[in-house]
Amino acid sequence: MKMNPLFFLIILCSYSITFGQEQLDTVVAQKGDGIFSILRKSGIHPVNYYVNFLELNKDAIKGASELVVGRKYILPDAPDSFKRMGTLIRVDENEEIPLFDTDLATMKKRDSTLNKTVYYLLYTSVDAQGNQDKMDKPLDDFTLNLSKDLMERGARVYVLEKGNIPLPKDSTTEEIENTIADFGELTSIVNKRYLKHNGAYQRVLMIRDLKQRKKGVSIAMHHYDKSADGHGLAVAFRELFKKNALGKVKADQGISPFIDAPNVYLAKNLLPSLTIMDINGEPNGIPIRSAKSSLPQLVAKGILQDHAATNSAE
Repeated sequence: MKMNPLFFLIILCSYSITFGQEQLDTVVAQKGDGIFSILRKSGIHPVNYYVNFLELNKDAIKGASELVVGRKYILPDAPDSFKRMGTLIRVDENEEIPLFDTDLATMKKRDSTLNKTVYYLLYTSVDAQGNQDKMDKPLDDFTLNLSKDLMERGARVYVLEKGNIPLPKDSTTEEIENTIADFGELTSIVNKRYLKHNGAYQRVLMIRDLKQRKKGVSIAMHHYDKSADGHGLAVAFRELFKKNALGKVKADQGISPFIDAPNVYLAKNLLPSLTIMDINGEPNGIPIRSAKSSLPQLVAKGILQDHAATNSAE
């Protein structure tokens, strides 16, 4: 029997709609929980989604708003929740999970300065031989603290976790070729999301903790010489670090274009601009007063200043 093409199209659309919908999350009410607290612990703005929660759970609420301990409640679909706004992408495992899950209750919307912005953070910590140190806990804290700061100001954050990325200098030809291949995968991941968030202010920041300085903290910025946006973010960071520097900073200190093949390839193929920050890696870096533990706040400040300067120039 020949199927009517229109009928087939209707069936196909119905199938796509049914299976394309995401299942709503649920949560079990604990002792002392109210609607506000249960939404806040789930990373959802309680004022914005209070009514939605009531509508979804109207048959499971006592009185006007009392929750039943031990009962399961449906959480409203909240695209702007902290759980949805921060994403960890494990590139090698092809896995995408919430960046924050259990710590959502500690997060609170501070302002909307970075609304409609998207930041892609690529962190790597390497030893003197250029091997990535996956067990570097302070760097994990750095990532989470910076992401949290940006998200609380309205930014969407993607943290890209990738295997070993060798140092640009002294890399073998094989390492360079492998890195370019890996960067091709990263490019695809970022560009797909760039198109998804088309119209938003988007930047890629790679931070490399090179561990070549035993005491204190020094920072050097690198940018693609054909990218005005990447250069602008690098300059914003340099000016901030210059104000926090130990001693006088030379005119060309702490900033330069990158020329190594893998990063040039990455910059040329990414849709958003790329800026690189090296921590404790170069003699030309700017020594700063801040301890490493306070760097996330300093980096967030540089991002805010760059965003403000870019908006005022438009």
